[in-house]
Amino acid sequence: MATTSKPQSRTASPQKTAAKPNKGPIVVHVVHANAVAINFSISSDALRESIPQGLTIDHYKGDTFVSLVCMELKRVPFCGLPIVPRFCELSLRCFVSERENPQHKGVYYLKYYTSSKFGSWVLGNLIPHQPQQLSIKANNKIVGQNPPELDYQWKVEGHDNRLRIRGRDQIVRRESAGKLEFILAHSSRYLSLKGQTTAYDVSRPKWVLWDAAQANFTCDVRRLFGKKYVKPLAARPVSVFLSAGSPVALHKSRTLGD
Repeated sequence: MATTSKPQSRTASPQKTAAKPNKGPIVVHVVHANAVAINFSISSDALRESIPQGLTIDHYKGDTFVSLVCMELKRVPFCGLPIVPRFCELSLRCFVSERENPQHKGVYYLKYYTSSKFGSWVLGNLIPHQPQQLSIKANNKIVGQNPPELDYQWKVEGHDNRLRIRGRDQIVRRESAGKLEFILAHSSRYLSLKGQTTAYDVSRPKWVLWDAAQANFTCDVRRLFGKKYVKPLAARPVSVFLSAGSPVALHKSRTLGD
């Protein structure tokens, strides 16, 4: 029940506004392509023990979300040349902000898989984290300005898993603080390695997004992400969106607390 309090007679001291950290120099350009994000509600208690130092769970009107994201990575550079063959990425992320700078928001990778051993090794030299391996195949259909049809398949201990999404209508982007813009505002990426939390900031153009007309989602959540995520990811998603993606710039990593 809402309550109303009387104004205080004392004069409030001005609050300091935390400035966003500079993104720093760009260290690599890649292409994020054919991305799909399925967003689910989850309790803060289920996430709290997984959040590393320097970060805090971010909420939208009291609600907490995790996002299952699958995409292709293209033009990942090796020795300065974008010659790494395209490969797939599957991740489970949650939305966080920095404790010492709450205006700086991003996603923390709870679990992170890639389909290429070589691509994983290259990424591990670009960002301070080594993704786990998972054989993921993509059969995506992107034709002009038509809604995308994305199809990702992988196996877990011999069992078929599939994420098949067909786009419907282009989403009209608004500047209002809605649920979609809350999710998209979390642009930085956070990873934890050897007790340190590392951020790498991302710059990219504004993506064209589509909502989903039809979805087929079969995933062994327990084996891929853990028991506590089984029930949340079995519920109806709060949102699903697709994008053909774009080039992305990754900035020099920074360690929280430095």
